Amino acid sequence: MGFFAATAFSMQAQTYGAQPEAGKCYAIYNESMQLVVTNWDNGANDARLYLNTFSDCSATARTWRFEQPDNLKGTKKYIITSDAYNSAIDMALNSKKYPLQWSSNPTNPNQQIELVSVDTSNGVYQLRTQYQGTYYYLCSGSNDQLVNSSDATAAGTHFRFAEVPSVASNREEWEMRKYSASTMSQLTPLTSPTLQQLN
Repeated sequence: MGFFAATAFSMQAQTYGAQPEAGKCYAIYNESMQLVVTNWDNGANDARLYLNTFSDCSATARTWRFEQPDNLKGTKKYIITSDAYNSAIDMALNSKKYPLQWSSNPTNPNQQIELVSVDTSNGVYQLRTQYQGTYYYLCSGSNDQLVNSSDATAAGTHFRFAEVPSVASNREEWEMRKYSASTMSQLTPLTSPTLQQLN
């Protein structure tokens, strides 16, 4: 990884190369592309996932919360959701065949992302799910899109995590401001009576 890319990334994130913990938020950094996973602030079902520079993504687009519901406790599997939109990374192996976002469902095998340690000393991991006996790995693809790959040796399957602050409260505040502004614009303004109306 380039020195400047690592420095810029670690300066903006709290802990680079962290081992994820349930309940915490992370930026997910692809080693081969030196880019972070982003949803481009689109939390809708079927929205694709991309890679971009840390600085070119909003915090709400690049912050992912790692959750370990009761059915996954004691495993290395997590439900990884957008902290701002609550939509989960879904490998969509039985439908679209590429990583996207979908409503979070802890019992959906496409969303049960297992972390596989590649290099513990440097905090490098692969993210995978299993479908019909084959492991599929989150991987960098063309046009900065994420893809599923069955090749465990592909360099594009290597990721690191950097702990970042939660953005959920920022998103809620933004939504409230947006709602308030929308509501205010629909109100009929009060007008002062003219002199003619007073007579």
